[in-house]
Amino acid sequence: MDLAKPTPPPAPVRTAKPPAPRPGCHGTGCTTVPLVQWRRRLTAAELDTEQAAETGRRAERYLLRDVQKPPPVEGPMPDTSDYTHAVYACGGHAIAMDAAALVHAADCAGPNSATLPDCGCTPEPAVPTVLPVQELPAHWTAAPVGSS
Repeated sequence: MDLAKPTPPPAPVRTAKPPAPRPGCHGTGCTTVPLVQWRRRLTAAELDTEQAAETGRRAERYLLRDVQKPPPVEGPMPDTSDYTHAVYACGGHAIAMDAAALVHAADCAGPNSATLPDCGCTPEPAVPTVLPVQELPAHWTAAPVGSS
């Protein structure tokens, strides 16, 4: 009887994961690393793509529903005010920092060379996310910071 040790399985082949593609500058033909980002509304074609994806998600949820319960109630379809698209720019194609904090129009391609560093649209203010303040129950007390 041969009691030789069994051959171990071969080690898995490990390959380096390719780096994620980095966003490029929005400037035509510009290959410089982006330094600034701002947001703009979706174009009509981009909105159609997002709404088609949402329609697919809703159809899948409907198929996966519990048939013994009422069908899921879906809210209204998202519109242009629900989405934004990130725009990246290098230092030479960037807009001003104050303008980058705003949400730009869908057709805003970035700074207008005649009005650098401003763009040609009238941006809208970004809506900050406001979290509701929750009051502690009356019988709770908040300990001062640093006490134990």
